Amino acid sequence: MVYADTVTPRLKYAVRLLLETVMRIPSGITGDREEFMRYNGPKICYGKEKFTEAFHIMASGLLNETGLRNFVPKTDTIDGIPVLFPAESMDGGFDVFSAVFYLVTRYEEYLPFRPDRHGRFPAEESFLYRQGWLNRPLVNEWAIWLASELKKAFPDFSYERPLYQCIPTIDVDNAFAYCHKGFFRNLGGAIRDVLLNRRSLVSERMACLMRKREDPFNTFDWIHQVHRKYGLSARWFFLGGSYGRYDKNISLAHPAMQKIILDCASNGLVGIHPSYHSFGNEKRMKREKELAEAVLRKSVTMSRQHFLRIRFPETFRSLIRIGIREDYSLGYSSHPGFRAGIASPFFFYDLLTEETTGLMLYPFAFMDRTFYGPDGQVSDSAAGITGNIIRTVQRVKGHLMFIFHNETFACPGTGWRDFYTEVLAKAISLEDDKVSGT
Repeated sequence: MVYADTVTPRLKYAVRLLLETVMRIPSGITGDREEFMRYNGPKICYGKEKFTEAFHIMASGLLNETGLRNFVPKTDTIDGIPVLFPAESMDGGFDVFSAVFYLVTRYEEYLPFRPDRHGRFPAEESFLYRQGWLNRPLVNEWAIWLASELKKAFPDFSYERPLYQCIPTIDVDNAFAYCHKGFFRNLGGAIRDVLLNRRSLVSERMACLMRKREDPFNTFDWIHQVHRKYGLSARWFFLGGSYGRYDKNISLAHPAMQKIILDCASNGLVGIHPSYHSFGNEKRMKREKELAEAVLRKSVTMSRQHFLRIRFPETFRSLIRIGIREDYSLGYSSHPGFRAGIASPFFFYDLLTEETTGLMLYPFAFMDRTFYGPDGQVSDSAAGITGNIIRTVQRVKGHLMFIFHNETFACPGTGWRDFYTEVLAKAISLEDDKVSGT
């Protein structure tokens, strides 16, 4: 039970996220002193007043505010864990609820920033990157810390830690390199390859179009096979926008594309991948969702933005209005790590309306594009970095999510198939937990 003089929407969100969403600990929150005093169980008092027989957290004030202000939280280190909003006159030494709220709501992304060339919030602009903490799921670490502190204060307190989960996700930006793309697109591609002296690609294109070899981007059977080997089920996101500079997939209405979508749906879950040019265009986004639903003959409720183009809160408001219930866009293409400081899915909180929405955000920790080395090979640092992230998520019993593309596995000799297999093997290498990909 949590007591506060003023129970605000922000405080409700932070308490429920930290205790219920992350740690699966039932919680309640009240502003009634008598109810709090009568409660027989672990108790947290949040505010200036300190109760006997209650764990005390001094409120920083952030959760009593509305709207936004441009500030950078103070930091400290407690028991080897970086913390935000430190204070000495409390149990534990920092306002854990404000810290969670600041990171998970992406407070800083509502404030002015210098976007990259695709209009995105750069990793280098983030508070966690500047502090050197991007590689740590601090929210999960704080949840474990708080549960431990409650156990010290209330010896009879017990709870079951959540199960670690692995959820592979695949983006399909280009289902085919050559096939089913029509005469003029292939002609233009062939001319470009000739001009760039890429004769091997010209030969490959002709062999695929003459059906003498499989299209190199059609790696779906191999992906299904390796997922089955490790007992995992992927979540697939199909690009369905009109052709453009950054949107090059074939139409979702094409029979070849429909076959792939239905095959993936039978081996996992399928969502939309709103096109580059649907960014800020809700009508176009809705149309792309309807095209996917026509293929699947059922409602589509999962989404990931193409190029990870998101803007708080507009992108998520649009997704909610068109019927999306889960989004998988929260992460960086340029840097591995935890954009919101968390390795668990959580509900999107709209800071401008001060309300918790029904949209669940699934943050990912790394993606293939981050580790592209010379000539498209896997970079030398990839195995070490991803291995550390996997072990970190396993330790905090979080959700391990990562992004790969079907076309990544196309080129022989680049090491991507071996690397992906190694990632999956490491991801399920737990003896005491059930590992799920659904």
